[in-house]
Amino acid sequence: MISQNILIAIGYFKTGSSWLDRHLFKNPSSGFIWWSDPSLRHQIVGPHPLAFDLAKCSEQIQSSIPSSLNDQIPVIALERLSGHPHSGGYDSKEIADRLIALFPKARILIVIREQKQMILSTYNQYVRASGPCSLRNYIGQPTLRGYKIPLFSLDHFAYNFLIDYYQKLFGRSNVLVLPYEQFKTDPKRFVAQILEFNGIKDCAAIVETLPYHDRVNSSLSWMATLLMGTLNPLIMKPSQLNPSPLLPLKVCNRRFVSYLQELESKLPLAILKPCNSAIKRKLMATITEVVGDYYQESNAITSELIGIDLSQYNYDLPVDYSFVAGNGTESKGNLANNQVLSSASSSKLD
Repeated sequence: MISQNILIAIGYFKTGSSWLDRHLFKNPSSGFIWWSDPSLRHQIVGPHPLAFDLAKCSEQIQSSIPSSLNDQIPVIALERLSGHPHSGGYDSKEIADRLIALFPKARILIVIREQKQMILSTYNQYVRASGPCSLRNYIGQPTLRGYKIPLFSLDHFAYNFLIDYYQKLFGRSNVLVLPYEQFKTDPKRFVAQILEFNGIKDCAAIVETLPYHDRVNSSLSWMATLLMGTLNPLIMKPSQLNPSPLLPLKVCNRRFVSYLQELESKLPLAILKPCNSAIKRKLMATITEVVGDYYQESNAITSELIGIDLSQYNYDLPVDYSFVAGNGTESKGNLANNQVLSSASSSKLD
C-alpha cells in the first residue's frame, strides 16, 4: 500500500474532467502535481479480478510517484476509475476495492451530472468513438440483454451506489462529490471547494487566475452525430465498440470526425442551428421516455449523502422530497421541471 496523501479524481466521464486536468491539476501554481505515469490505468484497471496482484501493483506505482513534491498534492485523475458508461460501470466496485488497498489515505473527488444530460452527452461520445447502435438500442431494451457482455446500464448513473461505497471505504470526510452543473454556473466556487478539500492555501488567489471560459474537448454536433451514427455500422474502421462494420475502412474515426466538422463549417448557421436543435430535442425525448422517473429515489439519497440539494441543479427528485441542509434549513419540493439551467446545459465546458 502507498501511505502518501494524494487526490484521486475518478470522474465521471463527461463532467469537465479535461478542463480540470489541463487548468487545475496540471497547473504548477494550483497546489497540485500531476501524476503523469501513463501506465497507471493499465496497472489499476487492466488486470483480471482473479489475476490482480496487490503487492506487484503497489510496487510498480510506488516507483512512479512524483519525486519533487514541494508541498504539492499528487493527483491521479482517471475517469475510467468510476467505471465506463459504455459497459455499464460493471467493474466500478472492483476498482474501488483496489484503490482503497493501494491508497488507504487518499482523498476522492467525484463529479456527477444530471442523468438525462449525462446520457445525451455519453451517447454523443459513443457515436464519435464509432459506436454503431441507435440511441434507443444503446440505452438498452430488456430484450437485448442476455448478460453475456457488459452493456450500458441506467444503474451506472444512479450515483448513490458508488458514492455510498466510496464513503464507506475512505470515510465520508475524505470523499468530495460535486455536481457538474455547479462548475457551469459557479466555476470559481466549484474549484475553491476542491482546493479547500485538499488543504491548499491561497485558494482565493488561485481561483481568480484560471481560464473558466476555455473550451476543452468539444462534443460532436448533433447533425454530425446523426450522420455518423447512420454510417458507423456500414463504413468505419473496426474498433472495440464497432468490431465488424459492413465495409471496413482504413480511415480512423478521428479523421472521419474531422471530415464531418470541415463539411459542417461550410454550411450556413441558418441551416445548422435549427437542425442541431431539432435533432437534440428528438434524442432528449427518447431519453426522457426511457428514463422516466428512474433516478428520483437515487437522487434523493445522493442529495443526503453529499449534503447538496440537487433539485437546484435540475436533477429529477420525488415531488414530496424535502432536503434538510446541514444548518437545519429545509428546501421542499422538486424543482426538476424548472428551466433555470436550460441555457447552462449547452455550456462550452464539456
